[in-house]
Amino acid sequence: MSVRPWLPSPLPLPSLLLPLVTLLVASAALTRAISISHHSHGHRGPSAAAVLSSSTQSTRALERRAAFLSALRQLPALVTKDRPGTTVLEIPEPPVLPHEKEYMDAWVQSGFGGPDVIERREFLMPSPEPHQVLVKVKAAALNPVDIGRRTGFFKGFMNESFPFIPGYDFSGTVEGVGKDVSRWRTGMEVYGYPHEIGVRPQRYGTLGEYLVIDQSFIAAKPKSISHEEAASLPTAIMTSLQAFEMLHIKPGDAVLFTGGAGGVGTQAVQLLKHYCGAGYVATTGSGFKTQLLEELGASVVVDFLKQNFTDVLKDLDSAIDATGEWWECLQCVKEGGHVVTIRGGPGRPANVPFFTVQARGSDLEKVHDLYEKGIVRPVVDSVFPFDSLPLAFSRLETGRVTGKVIVRGPSL
Repeated sequence: MSVRPWLPSPLPLPSLLLPLVTLLVASAALTRAISISHHSHGHRGPSAAAVLSSSTQSTRALERRAAFLSALRQLPALVTKDRPGTTVLEIPEPPVLPHEKEYMDAWVQSGFGGPDVIERREFLMPSPEPHQVLVKVKAAALNPVDIGRRTGFFKGFMNESFPFIPGYDFSGTVEGVGKDVSRWRTGMEVYGYPHEIGVRPQRYGTLGEYLVIDQSFIAAKPKSISHEEAASLPTAIMTSLQAFEMLHIKPGDAVLFTGGAGGVGTQAVQLLKHYCGAGYVATTGSGFKTQLLEELGASVVVDFLKQNFTDVLKDLDSAIDATGEWWECLQCVKEGGHVVTIRGGPGRPANVPFFTVQARGSDLEKVHDLYEKGIVRPVVDSVFPFDSLPLAFSRLETGRVTGKVIVRGPSL
């Protein structure tokens, strides 16, 4: 059978008028549907009424979209009616774009407790506000704070509102931007930290298919590293640089970072040397991790299973406590030296402030070239598929992790 165009010969005007009018009306409906779908979810914590309204609008949007596709498919059939010998190519179903989706795949926490309080299910699709970026998550990292949020350890000062998507670190691609965003465009690879302040996380974390994030909380992913590697970095880099600032670390300083083999420590040790220019970098570890920390640039690694680091380290300029050993750190710094803790703990004196990270994409930009050129490298402990989040948590909870535990996005 020969294949001919849709209009192999002139047709009477009435034969074309009805399908064309139908198509134009449906096209207008589709334009309105896309507009509604794109703007109907731009809220972080919707009320029940807002969710119902959003759901109704999205349903109508999908109905209009379906009407358009139906009219589009009828058009070739109508214009070729009663014209044998003509074959019309099938019009494929177009993919559902991010702004047309009402729900997404995510791990959602609904209360405090064991692993079962985080379950995989559909969650309301986010939509970027004027200053935000919509990102498709390619990889996310787990942090000890995720365990504390799950168990309720931090509920005394974290005002959680259930349900929410956990997670702090991510790497992914831009899928949409708010109207006030000019720097970021669809398709760009970015990484970042979505919560303005770590102890006040937003509803949409990183363990979902998509997230929305302030445009200033992200940076361009170094091209030389993978999404899994990039996802391991935001919390570590931001924590390190902000702690360095608080301590006023200068080139040539002697600095201690306890627990150097952890998710933050593996980066802090390298950044102290290559970003701050510290002259002496001390840390603690045990077993095979001592060799890794030496390879990362540590001047001395004290094996805490064999000796107390207070017996070895004296007269340091500054110390960063990541293990709850702030008292021991005070014994290692010289008079006038400074100690900051990122672990916290009761009974701390005023001269040992507790530090909590703030989201700053500018921190990631400051060290971009160090990672791009391989001068500083990510350290990834293990990588899990999205459906194995419980196993990833189990790995983190062993306390024997070196670097970061990574979870791939749901579509990978």
